Amino acid sequence: VDVNNGGLDITVGGGSELGIAKGWRVTVLRGETSNPLSGGTGTIVRVNKTTTIVHVSLTTNQIGANPNVLL
Repeated sequence: VDVNNGGLDITVGGGSELGIAKGWRVTVLRGETSNPLSGGTGTIVRVNKTTTIVHVSLTTNQIGANPNVLL
């Protein structure tokens, strides 16, 4: 997790090897549920072979409490 441009850049496990592409939508999920976290929409900044960097407008506490994302 890196603080950047009014939000956070988070690293997600999974990248181009799994077919993830830059145009995909990203949603941070609430807790251990499949429900979206309010304000948890993110954008993909970079896709590497095995990881993806996502920018979200959340705090480190929010990401710590809600670590799951849906791509």
